[in-house]
Amino acid sequence: MCIFFLVNHMINLWYRIDPGDGTAPTYSSAEFWKMSGFLPGFMTFSSFDEKEQYTYLGLVLLIAGTSFLDALRKWIREDSNSKELGSIEQEQEAVKYAKQFLCCWDHSLANDTDVEDLQCNIGAEMAALLDFEKEKDNTKARSFKENVLMNFRRGEER
Repeated sequence: MCIFFLVNHMINLWYRIDPGDGTAPTYSSAEFWKMSGFLPGFMTFSSFDEKEQYTYLGLVLLIAGTSFLDALRKWIREDSNSKELGSIEQEQEAVKYAKQFLCCWDHSLANDTDVEDLQCNIGAEMAALLDFEKEKDNTKARSFKENVLMNFRRGEER
């Protein structure tokens, strides 16, 4: 979009340098290529005339509209992805202990003590997971007043 606008502007400037109808030029070829800071002369603000104001306005509005629509499209896609991930996490919430409870055997163990150690380790892990879940439920069930009192007490300890 910007390249089209720039080429159109350069063509308009060229006709101002050489109008072709015998009238005096309103723009010089030296100004066309003269560097003004980082930009050549045909890109400076003073090289634009009043005829190009609506073309420029159209370009600015088109770029802003395109950027808005692209951001909207990206936002919708990310929202859809987050909803999909949320539904997957909800489905897995019901089976969070399946691996620990259902896959607790190991056929590579040959000694009875190794099997007993594995069973005790799995049992301790399950108890810790259940305690963690219970504590998480207690934390969610606290009222605002209880949270304020608890944070106040923590502040006193420090």
